[in-house]
Amino acid sequence: MNLRWLSLLLLCLFCENTNGQESLPEKIVIYDFSRDNYGGMYDYRYALVLKKGKYDLIQEYLCEFGFRKEKKKTRSKTLGEVSVASIKQLVEEIVNSKDTLTINELGYDYKWFNENNDLALDIARKIWVSRWPDSPGWNTEQIDFIQKQLINPVNISDAVRRRFLYRGNVTMHNPERNPLRVEIIYSDSTMVIESGGNFRRLPWKTEDGEFLYNQEISTIIYNILPQNRGFNKRNLKGLSDKDILESIIDQIYKDDCESTVASLAFHSYKREIDELKGRYKLWSFKEEGSASYNWDGEKRLCMFVKDTNELRKIRFKLCLAREGNSLYSRDSIRLKSDYCLKLVNQIPFLLDYLDEDQKRSIEISFDNSNSLSEKMKKFQSGENTWANGICLNGKSESYLNRCVAFILRNEFGNGSNWLITPDLDVILIYYQHTSAYKYTDEDFGLSGPSIRYACQHFDLKGNLIE
Repeated sequence: MNLRWLSLLLLCLFCENTNGQESLPEKIVIYDFSRDNYGGMYDYRYALVLKKGKYDLIQEYLCEFGFRKEKKKTRSKTLGEVSVASIKQLVEEIVNSKDTLTINELGYDYKWFNENNDLALDIARKIWVSRWPDSPGWNTEQIDFIQKQLINPVNISDAVRRRFLYRGNVTMHNPERNPLRVEIIYSDSTMVIESGGNFRRLPWKTEDGEFLYNQEISTIIYNILPQNRGFNKRNLKGLSDKDILESIIDQIYKDDCESTVASLAFHSYKREIDELKGRYKLWSFKEEGSASYNWDGEKRLCMFVKDTNELRKIRFKLCLAREGNSLYSRDSIRLKSDYCLKLVNQIPFLLDYLDEDQKRSIEISFDNSNSLSEKMKKFQSGENTWANGICLNGKSESYLNRCVAFILRNEFGNGSNWLITPDLDVILIYYQHTSAYKYTDEDFGLSGPSIRYACQHFDLKGNLIE
């Protein structure tokens, strides 16, 4: 806290007037303004005025506008009383404010997580099951990893900051548009603090730009404010101990567990994966469940697979849907990988492109039984008429099952999505940067900023077919 503020507050707290009484604020004004995303506006001004050893709480202004109804009052109305002790505590809490928010101030500590590791794991499991309701459960490797992360002090501290100081638990809309402003007025000076946009409206901010992380400030102002239609009072209240704990564990899981846990899922399918070893090199396992260009959100295990006989940087991105406690049959990739590699190796310009720079690569998509997933086949056949990038409209399922889809990556890792048909028609479906292969937006007559659906055909030498 800077010297000007400290001097002012110490003066307010400890100086005595000629009657031996502490100096108290003559008036406190609270500006409570909320605006939602649906046209609602709630504007209140309250004053606490010192009279005869207590503070009268007065509503000086009210304006409520929402759902096409407006209510406006400018006439003062006394709502109740607030004790001198509450106001003295408010000023003291501003003086004694914290530099940040810690796990201890939320009612827990590092020791709790060590002594209740199994309970924390159960909470994490319930959160995870809510997102993966049909999951077979974590394997031993996943559990061991999660338990270590849940007792790591760095993870716990980081989770508190990320969850509670970066808009993690504010309940209504954009809190930065809904400030609370508190003016503490003395006979010869005024202190001003304004609420932040995070948990319990922390951090409070002084006129000098100093941040105050004391929850007690929020508690006192919450107790002072009457109920109204705005959002600030409910946001000041905070969470129950149970919700705080679940929020911390959820944040630790998201930040420090989720990605690695997904990569450790392959331990649950050791038998299935062993079937592919020997002929293939396998790496970068990841459990996925979100929708993509190829999938509608089916739970699946994805991995990179490379035929040990393939010399160039050509690999498969293999995704197998989860079927109960197992994976989709591995027979398809074993039976069809030779065909896919043969088709790619018949395209001279692709091979030359790879040979020019060892950082370039081809990733052949293989989803369950074919290179084109069921979703992608519906796109390409035109069955999903709303889809972009339809290049094989009207082709039969048998024809599509013999097509090979792949990503061509340049030396910078930027990818473009392609197809090779059974009759060696090479098609650029779409790309996301300003170029694909050796051609630019200008060559294709396209522009960004997002996906460019090209549907451009190439001959075997890499020339555009008009």
